[in-house]
Amino acid sequence: MTGGDGMSKAIRILVVDDHALIREALADRLRKEHDFDVVGKAADAGDAVALVQKTPVDVVLMDIEMPGLDSFEATRRIQAFSPRTRVLFVSAFPHERFVEQVQAVKGHGFVTKMDPPGVLTEAIRAVARGERYYSPVIQKQAAKSVDEVPLQHPGRSRLASLTPRELEILRGIARGHTQKEIAAQLHISVKTVETHCTNLMAKLGLHNRVELARFAIREGIIQP
Repeated sequence: MTGGDGMSKAIRILVVDDHALIREALADRLRKEHDFDVVGKAADAGDAVALVQKTPVDVVLMDIEMPGLDSFEATRRIQAFSPRTRVLFVSAFPHERFVEQVQAVKGHGFVTKMDPPGVLTEAIRAVARGERYYSPVIQKQAAKSVDEVPLQHPGRSRLASLTPRELEILRGIARGHTQKEIAAQLHISVKTVETHCTNLMAKLGLHNRVELARFAIREGIIQP
């Protein structure tokens, strides 16, 4: 990035991952780059939103599957508060569903933990310039998906009908949480969770919580 005086400014990065070892390793790796400045670390998406509201951040390195606030909902909040902040998603799993969600929230890129060394730093610099960046692993998976997509894709079309809140409920069910636990995590009533569960089964053509959990895992909404 370039400052008003024409001099190059370090890219301010926020590292978000719920695994402490990965979070610290990423931060240490990025600090070795002369044009990177790791201005913060967060263990979940909710903390990431709070940090962006306090500290100027150019690029948020956002893990996808974390407890608490959904990473994609956090991205919406970050972009609403700080439109200039770029969000680069990271995951160990290049699910097509993740790519669709990244695009839906207008995320700036997606890399995986399986990509070759150097891809992450290249991606950060690219999104900091305002570009979109999808890593080689993601691009390969996307090409494979295009070849394998049948004429009818009921799972994807049904998922597209779900609201962000319904997706949060579905993730909670797939993780084995009770309705009371889901209600507490999302700060809503148990009755509201029950209503969402009923709507989910109707929209997805499923009959119980077990089928909902299996569907979520199969579609890549949550890892088994």
